Amino acid sequence: MFITCFLRLELKYKFIIIFKLIYAIRLELVGDAVLDLLITQFIFGDKREHSPGELTNLRQSLVNNKFFGHLSVKHNFPQYMCYQSQDVFKKLSEYCEIHKRCSPDIAYLNIEYHIDESVEEKNESDCGNDNDEDIDVDPPKFLADLFESVAGAIYLDSNCSLNAVWKSYYSMLEPYLGSFLI
Repeated sequence: MFITCFLRLELKYKFIIIFKLIYAIRLELVGDAVLDLLITQFIFGDKREHSPGELTNLRQSLVNNKFFGHLSVKHNFPQYMCYQSQDVFKKLSEYCEIHKRCSPDIAYLNIEYHIDESVEEKNESDCGNDNDEDIDVDPPKFLADLFESVAGAIYLDSNCSLNAVWKSYYSMLEPYLGSFLI
């Protein structure tokens, strides 16, 4: 299935990006590599001595589609996305509804389970139960692609500056970086 998808996003650098999925895939490739490198550098620079296996596990925990999809929704990236596919809209709506009721932060940050009280009809079985079962809902892959594409766009728009991407993304990643490096 080919999804026609457009993104309109105004970057800090006053540059507006409008692209079709073909170009988004190129940006996603660049963004994925840039985020992988930046997160790997951060983990490697940790003062604690980590074994090679621990370094790999930390990086895999922080650089994956599930995590990036969560961050994409948490930081409202989909609001800039225009889509022409009902399938994309349906998947996005379903994931955002689950995300509202039970934030994946519960799993990522090891915080106590709670349900957003502003959601009128809530079903506690959707989020876990008294047995502290983990919430395991995978976001649609296009949300992670969106997160990575924006990183790629910032990188290219800033004349290939890793620092520009790190400045833009660090505040979104920081709570998780600390949580995983404990």
